[in-house]
Amino acid sequence: MPDEPGNGSVWTCLAQAVRTLRNASSFEDAMRQVCDLAGDVDTIAEIDAFRTANIPVVGRVCTAEPDALSTAIRSGFRACQDGVQSALAPSNDGRRRKGYSMFMFSRLLTVSGPPDETMAWAAEITGVVNAASDVDVTCWVALYGHPLGTVGWSARVENRAQIVAMGATLASDKSYTKLVNRAADWVRTPGRDVLRRPLNAAATPPSGLPPIGAVAQVTTAVASAARIMDAMAWGLDVAEYTAGVSGSPVTFLADVYGQFGGVAWIGVQPDMAAADAADERLNGDAGYMERIGKLGDLFEPGSGNVSLMTRIA
Repeated sequence: MPDEPGNGSVWTCLAQAVRTLRNASSFEDAMRQVCDLAGDVDTIAEIDAFRTANIPVVGRVCTAEPDALSTAIRSGFRACQDGVQSALAPSNDGRRRKGYSMFMFSRLLTVSGPPDETMAWAAEITGVVNAASDVDVTCWVALYGHPLGTVGWSARVENRAQIVAMGATLASDKSYTKLVNRAADWVRTPGRDVLRRPLNAAATPPSGLPPIGAVAQVTTAVASAARIMDAMAWGLDVAEYTAGVSGSPVTFLADVYGQFGGVAWIGVQPDMAAADAADERLNGDAGYMERIGKLGDLFEPGSGNVSLMTRIA
């Protein structure tokens, strides 16, 4: 899609490197797939070859001997490919998860006012947005992990142009602008817009959207700049494993803007009882605890946050 960041951007480059590792039958096949991508493919090739094999590189100059280089590239490539294939193995229903190039757009706003009025306002403005655009927007209220009164809106979009078009439509919609003005006295701090790219293909519920009353656990962290590839592989593996244990999809996403290396895991349960049951299964699962124990220095200290939100509209 023309509005997407090209593969010269960090996360698109890493996502394409992971996909070629996953789909290639050999090292040579991976290099052919990289060339077919076009664009800034030299970095993708370097990730698939040099970085997966832990080849010594100074700047852009390889310092390994030719024979050692050939052996290390192929063995390292196979090992990394095995890891990626394991992290992206078929789900419990046997379907192969395929990558896709959508974004998840979120807007967070903290409102101070009578809860019955502010929540009714949040639900009403969500309805107006959905009536005026072709994007399905859901509205969530924070229960834990954010200041009281935090409201979040979320939507999957194809590209940034779709967000711009939606904003232009709403700016000329009198019903929408009237509701925005009504909340002026409730907003004490600026809101925050977040754009994330899903890096796995966690499925949505059969209905397409979580039901009213659904519960979303959102875990965020910032990957260490020196361990980006390791953090990505770990994040994908944990998302897939957690989904298998909890029984519901978990989406692993990378922040497109904001602090470099920002990632998020979002798991949705149909209600709070299901969320409690999923937590109990995870906390008693040895495989999950083993993965958490391998966290090490993959992420910046103190960067993690866990929040819980419930859908109201």
